[in-house]
Amino acid sequence: MPPSATRAHARPGAAHAGRGARAWWTAAGLAAAGTGISAYLTVSAARGVPPVCVGSACAEVAASPFARLIGVPTAAWGLALYLVVGITAVTGARRHESRSTLATVLFGLAAFGAVFSAYLLWLQVAVLRAVCVWCAASDVLWALLLISALRIARSPG
Repeated sequence: MPPSATRAHARPGAAHAGRGARAWWTAAGLAAAGTGISAYLTVSAARGVPPVCVGSACAEVAASPFARLIGVPTAAWGLALYLVVGITAVTGARRHESRSTLATVLFGLAAFGAVFSAYLLWLQVAVLRAVCVWCAASDVLWALLLISALRIARSPG
């Protein structure tokens, strides 16, 4: 019998706990990647310099009226949300929780981030007709975070 099977038999639910913790840590890693992207874009906005971009329209997106929300760079709002999601995910991973208020909070935050990100993507495509590769990467991260949060919220336990 493999060692992992022995541990699972020794502690009922141990296999689920391992998968649950992995899902939380995956969400934390995705949030960390998003934090990095958002931090870079926030610093670029604060310096008034367009982000370095290859093959996309980052400068046009960064100079658009949608690059700020109530006077604050949109990337800074994303940075704040990624940080809250990351803290929530790390807390959930350390507590080895699945079905909990924390899982519901993570799902709500990820859903909000994904929906707002989809709105910003729509603005880029339909209104600006310019897409920033950094923003697109963040869009993918929000979609993956939403999937991870859904898996955590739906996991048994």
